[in-house]
Amino acid sequence: MWKHYHDEARAKRRDDQGAVESSDLLQNGLNKQRYFIQKGWKYFKMLSITHAVLLPLLVLALFFQILFAYALPKLGGETLRGDRIGIAVEATINIFLSLSLGIFFVTVNASLSRHHYKIYPQTHPESLMIQIQSRQASEAADKYFAIYSLIDFMGGEQMKDYSTTRLDIIYRLLVDDLILYTQSLDFLLFTPARMGNHAPTWVIDWRSARATWFQARFYLRYTNARRWAFWERIVWQGKVTILRYPGATPDSPVRWDIRFGRQLKVQGRIVSRISWSSGAFEEIGDSPTDELLLRSIQLFLDAATGYSLVEAILQPYEMSTSQQSFRIGLHWCWLVGQGTGRGLAWVVQELRKQSRNRLLSKLGIGGKSPLDLHLLLTNYLAREKIALVHCSSDILSDVGCAPNTVVEGDLVALISGVSFPMVLREKQGEYEVVGPAFFHSVMFGTLWDQLDTDNLDEMVLV
Repeated sequence: MWKHYHDEARAKRRDDQGAVESSDLLQNGLNKQRYFIQKGWKYFKMLSITHAVLLPLLVLALFFQILFAYALPKLGGETLRGDRIGIAVEATINIFLSLSLGIFFVTVNASLSRHHYKIYPQTHPESLMIQIQSRQASEAADKYFAIYSLIDFMGGEQMKDYSTTRLDIIYRLLVDDLILYTQSLDFLLFTPARMGNHAPTWVIDWRSARATWFQARFYLRYTNARRWAFWERIVWQGKVTILRYPGATPDSPVRWDIRFGRQLKVQGRIVSRISWSSGAFEEIGDSPTDELLLRSIQLFLDAATGYSLVEAILQPYEMSTSQQSFRIGLHWCWLVGQGTGRGLAWVVQELRKQSRNRLLSKLGIGGKSPLDLHLLLTNYLAREKIALVHCSSDILSDVGCAPNTVVEGDLVALISGVSFPMVLREKQGEYEVVGPAFFHSVMFGTLWDQLDTDNLDEMVLV
């Protein structure tokens, strides 16, 4: 099954132009970014303190050495270190050591900075999205100042007066500045966390904004371990490479304008319509009843079976799983698919049976089994407020994920400058933003290449 999956995946995926090499930065996400930032800051402080203390001392020592070298002979004494040439040599060595130490710290700090921004430069929207997510705050003002500190630190716009404006307007101005600073509309990926009330649907409530959809931009590829690396085969089971989808609209220009303070004008094309939605998933505990399992299995079965279910759910989710867990996920997909012929009761019975099988449990990290993965996926979709959806049209018919507020009849659009498809709701010729969506077949840019991108439709988001 694993070989069949990779053969089919290679046939479906075109060249990996958007691929990035495996790196600790992506594997560990925020923790690694914090690590490099903190380590770089540590070296910077060490450099500053060292030079602030060492350089004055060296200059003072050099001054006294020269003073004694000239003064002592006149007073009838002997020069330090014998003669003036020795004094000059010692002073030169001290200056050289000081400069070498400074160059060392600067080089190390620059190396860390290059590592940190190798994939994400300072102005890259994905870099800012990770940084914004890391700045957790319960108070609106704290979150606002924390986000603006990023732009100000990187040479961006000046902060607006927070105390004199409504919160929804302040957050709208913040979106304006972020789009202007990064020249990207990818901040619309935060729109499931909307302000509501008086704010436009494209204005983000930064207090609850999370980078859930950003993680789905990457997928994993596993290769077998080297035969001679016995320890690697036991512990790691092979090499993991992190690949990056080119995106729904690769290399598309950012075309936007804000009108009347509330309308975000963009350019794009409606490509499909939502024909079915699973609705919100219900979070279930570690010991679910058969009724809860039946309901959740039915939702997965209604969405898709087999490889389509792998593409729709496991690939966005796999960034937080291991190779062994993903193998169990393939087996879980097969079990769910059997519900069509053998019935849901058989699937529940088989899930419980295999969860008690110690041999199968050892296949997963921490004793994971197909039932464990089913609970993880169900609770993940419930916690992140994600629904499974079908879309149907002449150019796009697929199964994927979208915010659980999506309803039948919502539109799927490709917007220039946004790396994910967006779900919109038409309202009197304008569009409300429901949120981003993930459709595996769209994330390689093949659908975007088929569109006449020179004659896109003007779309007004309200």
